[in-house]
Amino acid sequence: MAIHEMLFNEIPKADIIQGDQLSALKSMLQVLENYHPLDKKGDLVISSLNEFVLNANYKLCGANIKRKLQNLIKRTPTPMFSSNKFVGCVSLEPNKRGYTCSLWMLFHYLTIQSQRLNKSPDPLEVLTAIHGYVQFFFGCNECSNRFQEMVERREMGKVSSKAEAVLWLWEAHNEINNCLARHLAEDPIFPKIQFPSESSCPQCRKRGSSSTINWNRDAVLEFLLNIYDPSCIGFYGTDNESNAARSNRFKVRSLH
Repeated sequence: MAIHEMLFNEIPKADIIQGDQLSALKSMLQVLENYHPLDKKGDLVISSLNEFVLNANYKLCGANIKRKLQNLIKRTPTPMFSSNKFVGCVSLEPNKRGYTCSLWMLFHYLTIQSQRLNKSPDPLEVLTAIHGYVQFFFGCNECSNRFQEMVERREMGKVSSKAEAVLWLWEAHNEINNCLARHLAEDPIFPKIQFPSESSCPQCRKRGSSSTINWNRDAVLEFLLNIYDPSCIGFYGTDNESNAARSNRFKVRSLH
């Protein structure tokens, strides 16, 4: 759902895409091509869209990207997206969770797949793409500005390994959760906590009496690698492929 919203709604809103914005789009599409969790049709569509954008030397129109995407989808016999509703990020209240929740999950997945598959030696490969996407395409300007400020303050550019990239994003997400806790935008059924909770990962927190959480970063990294492992992705709510078929594909892909 995050990928669907990015490709069909947020990116096409841009009238003219050029300069740094075009570079940001190329970075995000390359990262998606390398590490996305879609099926074989997704592979074909995203790689073809990436090639189309890479061939644009100077500028593109958002409408042309959407038209190209629609044409690519028409050429394949099965749906690219097997569901049109949020499952893991569903909310009982309007305008809560949904896309932003799914986007965070996608971002975490991409950083972890980058470490796992290591298709690029650049430790900032995914974080740079995320930064560019949020800066130029994310629909909430206040959120975008907050994220860009955090990139500078948390010195994202000094991240020197793929593991550090995973943890940098995790810490950034927890900072945002802390800011939004008890905010009107918070879903009362899914409160903003410091993740992971003590019950889900007791070894992730060091014992102590301080009110400030003392994290065991090695345990947190292992926990994140486990829960975002492709073989652990659930497909409840989707219906165009069997869970077994997808799970087998992901297990093979994760070994290369």
